[in-house]
Amino acid sequence: MLSRESVESVRPTTLFSGMPLALMSVPKATIASPVRRGLQNATHDNVGVSLPTGNDDGYEQRLISSFALLHNLVEELNKSPVISPRNMAMLIDTSFDFRSDASGKDPDASSPTLRLYHKLLWSKALPSGRLFDLDDTVRGVYLFPGNRIDGKQTINGARGCITKIADRLDLTLECIRRHYLGLGSPLGETLERYGDFFALFGNFEGYVDFFILQDLVTDDYSAVRFFTPFDNFNTSSMPKDGETYKEYRRLSIEFIKARNCRIDL
Repeated sequence: MLSRESVESVRPTTLFSGMPLALMSVPKATIASPVRRGLQNATHDNVGVSLPTGNDDGYEQRLISSFALLHNLVEELNKSPVISPRNMAMLIDTSFDFRSDASGKDPDASSPTLRLYHKLLWSKALPSGRLFDLDDTVRGVYLFPGNRIDGKQTINGARGCITKIADRLDLTLECIRRHYLGLGSPLGETLERYGDFFALFGNFEGYVDFFILQDLVTDDYSAVRFFTPFDNFNTSSMPKDGETYKEYRRLSIEFIKARNCRIDL
């Protein structure tokens, strides 16, 4: 983490192949403009960080978090044998086939490109302004914590084993929505064990926005857009017939495409 002093008086730094990041020492109230210009110069190849705005009490911490994130991204990019900002116009390619660099194994656990993309997407400021530093040492686990608590199932393990969820993202998200409202669900006990993790995002809207899941909920975040008709977890999570499966598949693909569009922006 960068200190306040490193933000208030930043020495000229070189990123990637000679791209300069030179920032002036300025009062906090006016630091946004030169910092923004400096980062724009340093990240002109679509490699960048969304800078915070405003001059409220939490602004300085959000700014420090942005610097820390940029620092982490530089380190990850310089270590990656797959992606280099020197020869790629778009850093995250949502059409990339992660099977191609997984050596015939499960891409979720073995694709270095997928791991880097997760690091780039989720290492960012939380609603509180703190930096969410993704720990990718546990391969294949990104949207949910991978640590076991009291030797019990992780969220990812439970959602795959509980038949009322059957690994479906829409049903998992409904359980998370209910968790934030203090309501029960098939994943309720498991989610409760990881209450500290979900508290990082403040509320359901914060969680959805952070993980770019807006296209899986209604505009007011009050309900989940399900891939099959939903009856309060009373019906099977599996499509009941061919037509239902076709609709489930269509809506799933629509969501993936919509989410990719948000990532591509």
